[in-house]
Amino acid sequence: MLGIVEKFLERNHVFIVTKFINGGDLSNIFQKLQIRQFKEKQAQYVIRQVASALQHIHRQGIVHRDVKLMNIFTSKGTHMPSVKLGDFGLATMIDDRCEPLRKAGTIYFMAPEVILGQPSDYKQDVWSLGILLYGLLTSEVPYAAETH
Repeated sequence: MLGIVEKFLERNHVFIVTKFINGGDLSNIFQKLQIRQFKEKQAQYVIRQVASALQHIHRQGIVHRDVKLMNIFTSKGTHMPSVKLGDFGLATMIDDRCEPLRKAGTIYFMAPEVILGQPSDYKQDVWSLGILLYGLLTSEVPYAAETH
């Protein structure tokens, strides 16, 4: 997760100030390294860090709801930079009732229960993590989708 510098609540909105990450998002890595897909070890390295961030926020009762290449940020200057989970604009707190959450996220990465409007929880982030892994290894998404 991005290093939190400060957080505050104002008029029912939560504001989170994080450290600046200078390497861009994970989608930029493909361009910078001039590769089409990651090798297994590289993908494992990235997924481990993202999974650790998800584990941390899930323990805090937070569901990210938009895990994708463009929301994973990288540090600059190393061949395999550290990665940080960011963009919590669609994140939400989850309660014990596991009620259906408003559909949110990027359709290619959405879990089936989210698309169908069924109750969902932290598992939707784990689904998205699997789609992310698939994308890193193949440079594709496993399912075609319409955006409406």
